[in-house]
Amino acid sequence: MQACLRRRSCMHIGRPDVRCARNSLSRGTLKCNAIFGGLLKGLSKQSGPSTSYDASKDLEPAFEAWLQQQGAPAQQVALQSCGVEGRGLVARTRITRGTSLLQIPRSLLITAQAAAQYSSLAPLLPPGLPEWSLIALLLSELQQRAGQQQAGNSGSSSSSAGGPISEAVSRWAPYIAVLPQQPETVLSWSDAEVDRLLRGSPLHVRARAIRGAAAATWQELGPLVQRGEQEGLLPRGCVTRTSVYWALGVMLSRMVRLPGLGDTQALVPWADFANHSPAVGCHLDWDARACGGGGGVAVAVDRDYAPGEQVYISYGQRSCGDLLLSYGFSPPPDTHAHESYPLLLTLAPGDALRAAKAAALAARGLPPAAEFPLRIDGLPGGLVACAALRAAAPAGGEQEVEALVSQLFGPRTVEVSTSTLIQVSQPSPPSPPSSSSSSSKSGSRGSRGSKVSRETAAQASAEPAAAYESDGSAAAAGGVA
Repeated sequence: MQACLRRRSCMHIGRPDVRCARNSLSRGTLKCNAIFGGLLKGLSKQSGPSTSYDASKDLEPAFEAWLQQQGAPAQQVALQSCGVEGRGLVARTRITRGTSLLQIPRSLLITAQAAAQYSSLAPLLPPGLPEWSLIALLLSELQQRAGQQQAGNSGSSSSSAGGPISEAVSRWAPYIAVLPQQPETVLSWSDAEVDRLLRGSPLHVRARAIRGAAAATWQELGPLVQRGEQEGLLPRGCVTRTSVYWALGVMLSRMVRLPGLGDTQALVPWADFANHSPAVGCHLDWDARACGGGGGVAVAVDRDYAPGEQVYISYGQRSCGDLLLSYGFSPPPDTHAHESYPLLLTLAPGDALRAAKAAALAARGLPPAAEFPLRIDGLPGGLVACAALRAAAPAGGEQEVEALVSQLFGPRTVEVSTSTLIQVSQPSPPSPPSSSSSSSKSGSRGSRGSKVSRETAAQASAEPAAAYESDGSAAAAGGVA
């Protein structure tokens, strides 16, 4: 939903939350973090890697057979239950570092291009409809028609639909059948749960942005669906708000961005059952050498795996809060190397040199407010410079501001009048992270998010309310304006 999300405050948040420093945590939060971390560690011990591969534990053999019928090679991994992590991919034989796994052909990818080709509403699709809206529309229709086909319902079923959508159902029905009925994302939370569990945290703002983007998507698609029903292109009740929200939840938790295929965003059957581990750095991407040279989505694993051991990929350097909202699970915050806290720095409202500083920043193409992800393993670039400018009170007044900004940020790149007051506002939530460092991997892994209550996960992932006001704006604490 990249285009859609950028104009809708982002549905897939790239740099969400992280806790404040330990000394600012309440006793209750510390206790919750300790309990939550211990719980997950205990569960992990119970569901540790097997010493051998047991074929009798394989899940969905018909799904795997369908993959090979559609051109995917025989798989070195099997779909099995992986304890608290839900369904995952397990090594059948010894897999060595650098091995290319999965290799899913392009014909099986569900993309915006495929959606525009196969949707029953294709004749009505307006130009510029966002990618995520297109895919949600097709996925929602596929779920309904595939379900009708499986139930043998001849009335308004996919078998009587004909045309491109019938071909799409025939192609993807086995994949639709194995998707979770309720993806464990923040879209499945109630408004009361979002407010009760996340208020006072940056996660609250981001959760509302995700849910707002989903609502905006349905507002965009609803009239289109209604028109399609009126013109006989779509059976009544085939695509509904509920089915679109289901589709968006699937996409939020399973979509992958493929830099090797021009940053195409896609749902990748089978590959999207691979679970995340912050201990690995390999990502799904397009490999022109896969599938016998015909190209496919693959992953080159970055470690060895023994038979029966779960094979992991990376969803990117995401914080516990981002993983909770998008995927329905949260690692122990104290041990998660990619945990971060979004520190917002703005020019102080009472600064006498605020206008001059803002103008000097604008002359370099820089905004007067910036958000920095504070991580356990170091400070982000630019933070010290921004903090220094915010705190600076040069004795020479406005005449010294330009020299200071030049020293901190480099030469001017844009001509801006220093008499112009640049309004300082909180930046929108960041757009999805670049796939150059990670795929926008998604994957609600079945029931993984249900093993721990939302209350526990939210408390362990969200920051204390003292750092943020209830409306999500930064409070005057710790240097945040």
